[in-house]
Amino acid sequence: MNIYLLAHSGVAVEWDDGVVIVDAWQDPAGHLPRLTAGRRPVWWLVTHAHADHYAPALLAQYAADAAGIVLAAECRADGLPAEKVTTVAPGDTVTLGDLTVRTYGSTDTGGSYAVTTPQGRIFHAGDLNWWHWTGEPEADNEAMRAMFLREMAPLDGMVTDVAFFPVDDRQGPAQEWGVLDFLERVTVRRLLVPIHRNGAPWKPSLYYRWKYRDVPVWTGLRDGDVRQGV
Repeated sequence: MNIYLLAHSGVAVEWDDGVVIVDAWQDPAGHLPRLTAGRRPVWWLVTHAHADHYAPALLAQYAADAAGIVLAAECRADGLPAEKVTTVAPGDTVTLGDLTVRTYGSTDTGGSYAVTTPQGRIFHAGDLNWWHWTGEPEADNEAMRAMFLREMAPLDGMVTDVAFFPVDDRQGPAQEWGVLDFLERVTVRRLLVPIHRNGAPWKPSLYYRWKYRDVPVWTGLRDGDVRQGV
């Protein structure tokens, strides 16, 4: 598999016989025209309606040739071919050709996706994260902690080949809390890819590097970067 960081949380996963594109809203490196060219199936997934995850106008450019489009139920499908759109909510599982998508929850809006492809399983968290903000009222941060633990519980024991999970620089000392808990619950066999960065490339802390030294992680990445042969 080849992995493309399109921008922010937008990613593409490519293999010989198919492509999955998740939360594409920008493509500054121009990967999408090549990835969508040809006869292999291309599936588009959107975890939620935030503008940094869903750009209806961009998706509409490619929708006619899509093998299928999976939208979180909150997303408007205006301008998209109805026969290609499947809407999902947490708890739903859909199968589209060679692709199976299981929807999990979020700590913001929409959901997160576990996607089974012929070449392995990927997990895209969307905005599922421990959104702890220094300086916010303690009650708000406590409520977020409780929500995060509740939404993470269904992931216990999951095994995935590739995981895309937020590590957001704006959270300062709390930016790794979500991914640390995620790796306590989920086995990542091939590669962990930080998304939703909002800052300089992530440099994992010493604690992270020692605790999860055996989990391959793609660090130092920027929008447009490509990782081949995953």
